[in-house]
Order: sequence, then structure tokens, then C-alpha cells
Amino acid sequence: MKRRLFLGPVLSLAALAAAGALLTPAVSAAGVTMKQYGWWNIALYDPTLGSPSNPAPDTPDLHVAYGPNPDAAESSDVTGPANGPTEVSAVFWTLGAPVSSDVSPSIPVAIIKLPLDTTYTPAASPQASLLACPSLNPWGPEQDGNWHSRVTYNPSSACAPGQPDASGTSFSFTITAGMLKDQGESIDLAIVPGFTPIGVDAAQSGQTNPPQGPWSMDLKPPTSDDVALQPVAGGTGIGSGFAIPEMSSATVPTLGSGLPSGPVTAVPPPSQGPGSTTPVNPVPTRVAGNAANLSPLTRGRLVAAALLLLLFLGGLMLMLMDVQKYLTPAGQTAGIGRFARPRTGPPLPI
Repeated sequence: MKRRLFLGPVLSLAALAAAGALLTPAVSAAGVTMKQYGWWNIALYDPTLGSPSNPAPDTPDLHVAYGPNPDAAESSDVTGPANGPTEVSAVFWTLGAPVSSDVSPSIPVAIIKLPLDTTYTPAASPQASLLACPSLNPWGPEQDGNWHSRVTYNPSSACAPGQPDASGTSFSFTITAGMLKDQGESIDLAIVPGFTPIGVDAAQSGQTNPPQGPWSMDLKPPTSDDVALQPVAGGTGIGSGFAIPEMSSATVPTLGSGLPSGPVTAVPPPSQGPGSTTPVNPVPTRVAGNAANLSPLTRGRLVAAALLLLLFLGGLMLMLMDVQKYLTPAGQTAGIGRFARPRTGPPLPI
């Protein structure tokens, strides 16, 4: 009998714990693995050139640089810009667990911190600016690789700007769910020159092209510890099919702006002739359509949540029945309706 007294609380607590784990999609805090990295040099613009046979001491670092294209590059590609990226890098990590597809693409899921190799770059130049952009092509772990085999990217896409620390010796990038690759299982980024120098106020610069002052920097070889995964909380994947459309002030009409200026005339009633098959007020189907757009993972979560809710309510009912039973004096009836039963012994002390 004592065991049954605890059955209700155990069921209710277990249901709450399971529901919390089920309805909160999260990124595992461990399991990030650095798979590969590489960098490419525009000085090796000729497709026949390979990496130098005598690498420099800082070759294992990540390299990012901006400046004028060399004469060989301009003569081979007359349409290329006179200034632009001259060194770009790429990094690739795998996550311990995939991020759910129900997570909004704008939700931050990781922060990457890349420190400078102060042996070769004591501090970032005020002209410098970094971007982390999703890669667009497969790339290999080359060091000082040929420019034609470099990682490609779109700087106008969802890129993360590098935020320097107070000392200017490291850059942090906030990675959102929409920047992940391989169904949310990996981070595959190009680390490239940005648009606004860190020494210029972004609100005042108004720049639309990369900075013109040449600069270069060495970043330490990336490791698994450079990625700090962020917990994704709040049930962002539940009910995603029922999003409310956003409206800005520019799209909201002014009161009275759409009213006619002429005399008011009565609107005739809708005509439904003998051959009409269209109802005057058709039943809206938007909600049904949104429900059909829910992903299988979301549907499964909703069904499991409903079952856990029933389990939670069942545990509460057991607690109420047992508490009433043990508080009722001997010889009196305990319970409600069909569950009523006479007590045969003294109530348990509380």
C-alpha cells in the first residue's frame, strides 16, 4: 500500500521530465571534432604552380589577407578586381549531434573564437575585417594552396562578421542554424576578408566594398576547443507550421487611405443563381494546410507530448485518490462515485 502512495508522484514527475527533454531541442555540449582546415594564396594564381617546396614557419596557421592582385593574376584574368582577397582560409568541424531542422535558421547555435598567432601577427590591423561564410564547394586541407582550388563563398549570404576582442588578438563569430551544413551536422566555413575595417565605426563607414588598405593576419591552427556550442531552448520547432505573418509599418495602410472619395452606395447582396456551386463564404483551409506542413519530427513530438500529458494527469488522479483514502477515518466511505469504498483500518499517521 505504501508503494502505491508514491506511484502517482513518480508518474507525474517522470512525465514532466520526459516532456521537458522532448520539447526542448538542444545542441550537444560535447562532441565537436575538428576535421580539416586549409588556406590558399593568390600568389599561386598559375594553375600549374603547386605549394612551395620549402614552407614558411607559419604555414600551418590560417591565413587571411587583402591587397592588390599580383601582376601575374591581373594579366591572366583581366576582368579581376585590382584589389581584393589575396589569402583565404577554410575550416570544417563536425558536431556531436545534429541540430534539429525545426530550429529557426536565425537562432545562434555556436560561437567560434579564432585567436591570432601573435608570433607573426601581434595584433590585428585597424584596416582588417573578417567574415565567416558557409562554403559553396568541396575543398581539401591544403596549406598555401593554389588559388584555383580555393574555397568559394558568397559574401552577400548569411555570413558572420568577426568580432575582435578588446586586445585585438582574437576574433569571435556567432554561427546560426542556417549556416550549418550536412543537415545540421557540421560547420563548414570560409574565413575571408570582410567589408568594414575594425578601426572604423560601422554606422559611419557606409562602405559597400572591402577596405582598400592592404593587410594580412595569421590565425592559430583551429582546434575542437575553438567551438562553443550554444543551447537551443524554447521549443523553437513546435508549432512552426502556424507562424503569424510579420508586418512592418510600411505595409500597414493608413486609416481611411483605402476608402472611396465618392458617394456611399449600398453593396448588393451576392448572387447565387440556380447554377451557382460556389458558397458565399468558403471555409478557410489555411490552418489545415499549415498542419499538413509540419515535419514528421514535429508531429512525433506533438503525439508524444499528448501521451505524456495523459500520463501526468493519471499520476495526479492516483495521488488524489490515495490521499483521500488515507485521510478518511475508519468505517467511513472514501472515494468519489464508483470509486467509493469503506475503510477497514485506522488512517495512517501523517
